[in-house]
Amino acid sequence: LVNTAAREVGGYQLHMPFSDTAQESLQHYLRFFDRDYHTHLNDVGHTLIANLTRAIMHEHAANQDEGEQVNSAGRMGEWGLGDSCHLWMTTGACNLEYSEQFQMSEYDENTGKFALEMPSAGWVDVHNPFDSPRQLYLSFIATNTPGKFPVMEVKFVGVDGQEVVHYLHPANAPDNHQVGVIRTAGVGAIPVGPKTRLLFTPQSGGELPFRLVGTSFSNDIAVPLEYNFGPMFNI
Repeated sequence: LVNTAAREVGGYQLHMPFSDTAQESLQHYLRFFDRDYHTHLNDVGHTLIANLTRAIMHEHAANQDEGEQVNSAGRMGEWGLGDSCHLWMTTGACNLEYSEQFQMSEYDENTGKFALEMPSAGWVDVHNPFDSPRQLYLSFIATNTPGKFPVMEVKFVGVDGQEVVHYLHPANAPDNHQVGVIRTAGVGAIPVGPKTRLLFTPQSGGELPFRLVGTSFSNDIAVPLEYNFGPMFNI
């Protein structure tokens, strides 16, 4: 699957070093991952990936200077009819207008992670930049820890003036994720216009406020990255 994906987009694969046996490889890999949550890279692991990526970029840049032809498929494109993504988890920079009870917060100072925290009901204005209706996707923090975040109701006036209601479930993280992961869910089509107001209402109590980390517009295509940043419909 990885090989096929790389060929289709003209990409290059990055491989972490491995040993002759599975046991030796696992023992070797442990030093690259967080001690408390072994699917998250630690600082050593992130440095390794950065260096391997830099080496690939330098290698192919040098080869291009010597006449290598770059695969024409390896170009930046768009999702279907176009997309527009606004993510602030790593920067805290959000140019959306929102109600005063919402607050941009650096909820993890160790890793520099930000979210628009929603302790109570309020609103966020979004703008569909295209000349036709587009599906809106919201990215938020999810975990499998019960009661960590509240279920959030989202309402807005959609296409043809119909009210759209959707519920975001931040407790439905994959596998046994106890730490926060990003979940992206489609909430409905946004009409063309200067702005659409989204009304957010927490439905149940949580230890922490609901955390919104991004908005994205795309058309009705399936993007297979519900967890992480890729938009995908969520039932």
